[in-house]
Amino acid sequence: STWGYPYFFLMANASAKKRLQENTKQIALLQKVIAGLLSVFFLFRYIWPRLDVFWYHWIGLVVVIACNGAPYLMLVAAAKPTKSDDGELIDGGNDLSQGLCEYCWDVLYVTWAMMLLALFTEWGWALLLVIPGFALWQLWFKLVKPWIFEEGQFAKPKDAPNAKGGKEKVKYRTVRR
Repeated sequence: STWGYPYFFLMANASAKKRLQENTKQIALLQKVIAGLLSVFFLFRYIWPRLDVFWYHWIGLVVVIACNGAPYLMLVAAAKPTKSDDGELIDGGNDLSQGLCEYCWDVLYVTWAMMLLALFTEWGWALLLVIPGFALWQLWFKLVKPWIFEEGQFAKPKDAPNAKGGKEKVKYRTVRR
């Protein structure tokens, strides 16, 4: 039959191959961009400095490498394909534009902007504070605040009785088409 197992498997395999090709292209481009930006940053900031280089700049370089390396490794792990025992492609890897991968791209973009700004001014380093600031913002509004104020001890009861002492009934309305 047309919709049987073999047809479905061929379509899924084509999709997996397409995803694998897209992920391979994205990771290759990402490698080139990171290598190029780190090279330019190191060359113009540390080898041929227009600005003074102090010990904390070297610590900053380690932070910049970590801010490029950690998201890169996470994206590579997400893009890793799954293959069967006989080497046949089962899954082409995750979509690198969804889920946690979005945050990895955001960290990379902020780090790249910081690297470019730090070539011209010391204030460029302050842009790195956006990353932990955003992480704390997300932690507060997605985890801590809901836990304390909506589900914790100060939360309002969800099934509170109405003024008459009973629970309110949900009224449904039929819609004619």
